[in-house]
Amino acid sequence: MTEEIPIDPQLPEDFDSTPNGQRPQDHQAWWFRPYLVSHPSGGYFLRCLDGGAWDRSTNKGRFGTLPEALQAARELTAAYQVYRCMDLREAHRKLWHKGTKARWSLTPTRRGISSPAR
Repeated sequence: MTEEIPIDPQLPEDFDSTPNGQRPQDHQAWWFRPYLVSHPSGGYFLRCLDGGAWDRSTNKGRFGTLPEALQAARELTAAYQVYRCMDLREAHRKLWHKGTKARWSLTPTRRGISSPAR
């Protein structure tokens, strides 16, 4: 773990194959908590359990270096901080159904996040 951003964390059993509505208690701490997964051929995937997929964490982008990945993870953590203190259903509704979801720009030079609309 670096700067509170988990890298290759030991995730709970069936973490990326459990419908969100059926997640057990040991999955709950991972809602809106970004983490990095190293890729065998280099680089890092930024992932987060945020409801963007119905049964797995959401891939938020691939980054070539650890500093790039950590910067994106910090930005996502900041953007999602407001949702971490909400009831899960309310957070999901606000993030995905009200047009306030964080939007990722996937450009050739930078993959990043913009803050959610307020």
